[in-house]
Amino acid sequence: MIPKTAATFFFIFLLAACGTPDEKTGKPGDTSAAGNDAASQAERDYYRHDTLLHPVDPPEVVYKYDTLSFRYDMDVLYDPDEFMSKLQRSYERKGKCITAEQKNDSVLCAAHYQNYRGAYRRMKDADTLLATYAFPEEARIVERCDLTSYVPDRAVVLWLKNPKVCAFPDEQYSCPTATSGNGFFQGLSYLSLLDTRGKRIINTVPLTFDDYTEADEKNRAYCDVEPLNAIPFSIGNAEKGFESPAYVPYHVSGGTRYEEGLAVLLFPDDYNGDGKKMEFAFYRQTSCASCRSTVFGYSIMQDRLLHYSVYLKNIETRIVSDSILQDVFYFEELRWIGPVFRQPMTNGHTREEADFRGRGGDYVITDVWFNSTLERFEGVRDTRDPDEK
Repeated sequence: MIPKTAATFFFIFLLAACGTPDEKTGKPGDTSAAGNDAASQAERDYYRHDTLLHPVDPPEVVYKYDTLSFRYDMDVLYDPDEFMSKLQRSYERKGKCITAEQKNDSVLCAAHYQNYRGAYRRMKDADTLLATYAFPEEARIVERCDLTSYVPDRAVVLWLKNPKVCAFPDEQYSCPTATSGNGFFQGLSYLSLLDTRGKRIINTVPLTFDDYTEADEKNRAYCDVEPLNAIPFSIGNAEKGFESPAYVPYHVSGGTRYEEGLAVLLFPDDYNGDGKKMEFAFYRQTSCASCRSTVFGYSIMQDRLLHYSVYLKNIETRIVSDSILQDVFYFEELRWIGPVFRQPMTNGHTREEADFRGRGGDYVITDVWFNSTLERFEGVRDTRDPDEK
């Protein structure tokens, strides 16, 4: 006969061994090991559809990726170390961003990191200007250029509203990438003229591509590989022999044949022929055959920053009747024109010739000069076939 005390302990042992139904099934909300395992597995199954597990992290640690390109869209400004960390997470699966030894890659992640650090440093150095000059709360200044070599107390800044950081370190250059680079800020961008003595903004001019508006900006996705409204910070350096299917017109600090350098967009030059380097050219490579350019500059006469227009006379040949060809002309005023501003003005004008006849187009000759009285560019664009003139 089993003693009464022993029977009691045996009964308690059986209850502990069997457990409760919840502990066996691992219902949500329990704290048992079985329940945690089930929840972790369910979470992994959920994320597996639209994410990639980081190859060196524990299985339960996941990062959101674009599963087609392993691209990480950076939607806010980061500290450079955090920026590099995110690039590593995005590209380690492809072997990028780990070393700077891969000289066969057209763009190396190490260069992106250094270029972003340079761009970030420029922004941090300009942060004090935001409050001093009462910029909008969402503004970030990405570049500054002083004009004190020619006029006292004047500076130009390039700034964006809520800039997004976009980087594609292993993306091969397409033609439009020649003016956006593989690392760029995206967002509505502006140029402002500052009175550095009076601590005020004299005027602000939007930096937009043709009729690009704020509504267009809100309706488009950020971090497109070939964006219309991009401010590059990491871009190829043509002077270093960087390989690109289209010419890279921007000035670049550093870089090599394989690595991008730090873009310098506010690079002053003399585009209006007055002998003073107070103009800035911007570019958009819309296709392999088409690069658009525009010029902003400081007007001493108006003490304002201007987005210069080009008053253009177009000459072309048209079929009027019965296959009879006739030369006709018309006028238009543009902000963005062909690639005539890739070089500063020489001998009072700048000239560009492009032969598109092999692509079903025209032989285009554009000759542009500056009207200092009206403070605008003027010119002639002739699309007549030179062999038939």
